[in-house]
Amino acid sequence: MFAVTLLASSCVRPAPVVEQFTATDEASVRAVLQDQLAAWNRADIEAFFEGYEPSELLVFTSGAKIRRGFDETRTKFRDKYGDKPATMGTLAFELIDVRGVGVDGAVVLGRWALSDTAEAGAGVFSVVLERQADTWRIIHDHTSALQQQGGGEQDGGVGGQPRPKEPMKAEDVGVEGVEEKPAGDEHKREAGRG
Repeated sequence: MFAVTLLASSCVRPAPVVEQFTATDEASVRAVLQDQLAAWNRADIEAFFEGYEPSELLVFTSGAKIRRGFDETRTKFRDKYGDKPATMGTLAFELIDVRGVGVDGAVVLGRWALSDTAEAGAGVFSVVLERQADTWRIIHDHTSALQQQGGGEQDGGVGGQPRPKEPMKAEDVGVEGVEEKPAGDEHKREAGRG
């Protein structure tokens, strides 16, 4: 009887632990972006870049250009915007969707608007974040600008993408400060799907 019990218990395997992208993970990802927003609006470009992966693997795309590497991306931003409120302006964005990708990844979709600067503009962005040690970092940033009707554009804008000739304000695209729109049940996905 003992042998049968021992044999039966050795055949029973514990249920696998299902790991998921949790609400706490989503809050942490949102906090990275909100920290970036606050840093930008106090003209602290170094703090803004703390949200990005500090490696040559970072990818930033905008205006049909692909940039690789943390240093190149930060240099481009610094050259374009400097580190003063008058040149950096006021950034606003709306987080439309934060979605887990596995346990250690997330994709964020949002709208941005930059005002109070010669580089004003607005558009959409998607960023991919990865859990790295005890924080989340942006590893891929794709930012695009709205086109002015009539197609009139000139070079510039966040990350070097085209920007409208006429400066745009946050309210022109419905973005005021940071507005978070929780995804409805139809948009929610659990990570750890497989």
